[in-house]
Amino acid sequence: MAISAPEPLRLIGNAEENFHVLGRKHAALYQRMRDFREPTGPLPGLIRAFKGLTQPPAPPLPALPPLGGAWLQAYCEGLEVRMTDYLALLDRLEAGHLRNLAGVLPAGTSVLHWDDAGQAMEHLRLVDWYPGLTGQPPLEILYVKAPGQQEIVSVHPAGLPFLPLSMMNSAGVTLALHPKHHPGDHTEGGPIGPQCWELMLEARSTVDVKRALKRWQPRRFFGVVSTDPSGACYAADLLGPQHDGRASEGREEKTSVYNGAPLLKDERLAAVASPHHAEIQRLRRQWCQDRVKGVTEGAGLLELTRPTRASRNVAPAITAATSHALAFHPTSHRLELLLAGPPAWAHEGMVVWDNLFQNSMREPRIVPFTNIDSPDAPARQRFALAQAAMDRGEPDDAFHQLQMGLAQARGEVKALGDWAWPWWQWRHLDGKRDRLHLPQLVRDTHARAGNLYRPSLQFLLFLLEWELQLVPTLAPPDLGPAFKDWADAFLTAAPLKRREMTGALDARLDLQDLRPLGWTKE
Repeated sequence: MAISAPEPLRLIGNAEENFHVLGRKHAALYQRMRDFREPTGPLPGLIRAFKGLTQPPAPPLPALPPLGGAWLQAYCEGLEVRMTDYLALLDRLEAGHLRNLAGVLPAGTSVLHWDDAGQAMEHLRLVDWYPGLTGQPPLEILYVKAPGQQEIVSVHPAGLPFLPLSMMNSAGVTLALHPKHHPGDHTEGGPIGPQCWELMLEARSTVDVKRALKRWQPRRFFGVVSTDPSGACYAADLLGPQHDGRASEGREEKTSVYNGAPLLKDERLAAVASPHHAEIQRLRRQWCQDRVKGVTEGAGLLELTRPTRASRNVAPAITAATSHALAFHPTSHRLELLLAGPPAWAHEGMVVWDNLFQNSMREPRIVPFTNIDSPDAPARQRFALAQAAMDRGEPDDAFHQLQMGLAQARGEVKALGDWAWPWWQWRHLDGKRDRLHLPQLVRDTHARAGNLYRPSLQFLLFLLEWELQLVPTLAPPDLGPAFKDWADAFLTAAPLKRREMTGALDARLDLQDLRPLGWTKE
């Protein structure tokens, strides 16, 4: 069912006072996110201690930019929480240190596309967010107009203005954040959100963005993607003083796609990603390239989200965690927002704000989509609800939603959830007797699965044969490089370590892969 178009929250006038009032408004949302903690008990505590994931005390308050820091301070006063506590929550969100979500990051996708007909750029955004934390509405739009400053529009998960995943200012500069996996953090670094607000108050081109990013030292590993009305594009990966940037011209490159993959190949990053992370990100980039190739006249958002046949050998960039999809048009100052999600596949329409800085986003128009047949929408939504329930620690509801989705899905769309069904049963069924039916279920699922899911199903069969003491048909060399390394380490590990290794395994519908975790030999 389509969601209603969100009403922008307009912060016009004294920004500090406005952010204070916004903090008061967000008190209940903050409480909900704060309570979404890691599980307690002896086994989860032992696993976290073994993996070194036990949360350290809140770090000292980092240096904050003048205006962004003042806005954050006012916001925290409105929430009636200490700034250090709020920053600790942001850090857990950025690092994926929440209950049932260790190592999971909602990266999303940015597509910078040059419209030859209109001779203008568009910045398309598919925004993923933690399914268990995605409420209704799933997003929030802030329009900020402070005296003597550039105006800014931020689209972000509801209740998180200081994790501004998508932004545009009145100079037409866009900015998108992409959390990325990294084995450590820069403990002397600060939060990236206040820096984003500060940058967007100043930037009038991607040259300004590049210059500002050089001064940043964020604590967590982030990708930043930006474009401006001239067609210039800039993308960078940031962690502490490390800055890996890439500049390009939209007129020449036509389409650039950025997601959770690092800009530069780094073997250290492979140790904390899932086995197929790099390949899935590559497939999702190609999927976006194919969708918007040759698209003109500002139709990029519709083409990127139009539901078509899925492919069992391709990973769509729209996942069960894609809470919203939007498009910034830097030259015309237009914002398009899809009226759907999660997952954000087009089937109803979109809301459009034209010249949004001239009228303070007060005159939206609804553009209905016609001739879009989306028979798979109910099944896709069931998959999204299933992952959300699993994130909340409600496996019974998750199993129900996944079963309903599989019953409704047809053809290749069914493969999006089919592969996870035996994995979830392996994770949540207790006792050898209950698991004895799983090897044949895995074999049957493997026989009809696409190439994207077969390696993980084969890996599950290896685990089942070992756990149930069946006649082995698979050995580590049969599993492929990433799974082979894990299996070799598993077979030579002590019992406690084996328990920790299997305890970290988890299939995720939003990632279409296993949960990211350490895969290197120790």
